Amino acid sequence: MKLARWFLSTRHRLFGALIMMCLCVGTVTVEASETDSTSLPTPQLLESFDTMDGWAVNSGGIFRQVCPVTEGQGAMAVLGKGEELSHVIAQKTLTESINSSDMGVIAFAVHKTLPRVTSNLNVRLGTAGGSYTGVNYNLNVANLTSNAPLKTYWIVFHQSEDPLLSQSVDITKVRVSSPARNPPYMINNTIDSLYANAKGQPTVVIGFDDGEDTIESIAYPYMTQYGLVGTIYLPTQQVGWVDRLSWEQVAMLSEAGWAISVDGSPDDTPMTDTADVATAVANATSAWDDLKQHGLDSDAMYHLCYPGGKFFDTSVRPVQVTAMTSDGSNVVTLDDSYPIHVGMRVYGSNIPKNTYVINGGGEAVSSVTLSRKIPPQNLPAMFNDESGEFYLDKLPAALNKAGFKSGRITVGGDMYTRFGFGGREMTTIGQGASYMTFNQFLPLLEQVVLRGTTMETYFHRIVPDPEEGWTPDTPNPGINVYESFFKAYIDAVAEKVQSGELVVLTKPQWYERDIDKTVPES
Repeated sequence: MKLARWFLSTRHRLFGALIMMCLCVGTVTVEASETDSTSLPTPQLLESFDTMDGWAVNSGGIFRQVCPVTEGQGAMAVLGKGEELSHVIAQKTLTESINSSDMGVIAFAVHKTLPRVTSNLNVRLGTAGGSYTGVNYNLNVANLTSNAPLKTYWIVFHQSEDPLLSQSVDITKVRVSSPARNPPYMINNTIDSLYANAKGQPTVVIGFDDGEDTIESIAYPYMTQYGLVGTIYLPTQQVGWVDRLSWEQVAMLSEAGWAISVDGSPDDTPMTDTADVATAVANATSAWDDLKQHGLDSDAMYHLCYPGGKFFDTSVRPVQVTAMTSDGSNVVTLDDSYPIHVGMRVYGSNIPKNTYVINGGGEAVSSVTLSRKIPPQNLPAMFNDESGEFYLDKLPAALNKAGFKSGRITVGGDMYTRFGFGGREMTTIGQGASYMTFNQFLPLLEQVVLRGTTMETYFHRIVPDPEEGWTPDTPNPGINVYESFFKAYIDAVAEKVQSGELVVLTKPQWYERDIDKTVPES
């Protein structure tokens, strides 16, 4: 309990006393603290992908050893050959079989290399009789969407979530495959470190965007009765506005243990609307001065959220070429006219890394000159403009260089970070509640508990319930949430904290806990 902190300000004395009365008549307090990591199960390495020995591969693609993604001697790169509908498949018998009832949470690392292309990497576990786990894009497939950042993803699921693994069967083999359905049909993902029994610490980070005054009037008192604290992403130039927190309220929340982090733009405008990355970074770091002037500088200020979730220019799309013909020189011809410009980077099968268009570009061209020679072939290719100020990870990288430790985007879901953030600390996931009902939202929390992941939820304004009344099937009104929805969520979180199933951390606490974590030593 942190009741003493309520008395730091005279205007909160009466309020604190009233809450004390409520607590004395039966409210149970639960502390949001970290659980000893030694209570987590011991992970079991099923496959290291350090070598191609023992793997049987088909002719649908290419498997090769590359530098390790996590630790060890290597990892397996999965590549297509530029052929439409080809299906890359590799399978291997495990060194030792394992009963599915002993598998618990299954985790594997995937590194996404090819930008702005959706590619699925399917990992299936099989029995000696030939049965394989079913493909489920929410469970055992790395669905790496085109808008998702690069770096490493830890994909996790619990054995009970798969129809085959929910039975008590002996798992004897692993199969890795990837259907090449999107041009240039080269896939290019890397897989590493397949573990069983790898459940992490189920964790929730409760975040608040935009500095709404309902953080102080509704969220703070309701969460405090349970001993829970949150993370505020504060647009410092909006402090003191109508319906926004005042500096006095922000200071009170900081004293109460809340993390005061920053909005990437002090005025809450998209960072990618600025003239360049340097200006966006300067705007973000200016929030540090605002916090220091009010005595609110702390480690929390090195964590931010991207306004609207935008960290790159989403309007830039790759140009997919159905067929590109090469005679072995660096001049290539295209099957049709495309908007190909000088400076674009070229991706495709057998195309050397860092190949760019150096001549012949235009709005409708059928032949261009590249910076490197291409082997004789007639295969699809992708031309990508990577020159823009806000291309993919340029802004996150610049923010990190300036001193920021993490940045939250708005791609929903949860993250497995028991083995570290995979280089994705500047693009961590944030789960909003826009238009969702409580009955839709609650399963996300249950999934966190089952898999041992971390879900950072974020809220904007907390608004009164609709006149017709609120039920768990009432959808929220856009980005705002109904008061009963918010309280029901906090109740559910607190119940799981009290039972020892879950911990609640601020964003900097989560970062410090997991940023240096790695896979277990063998």
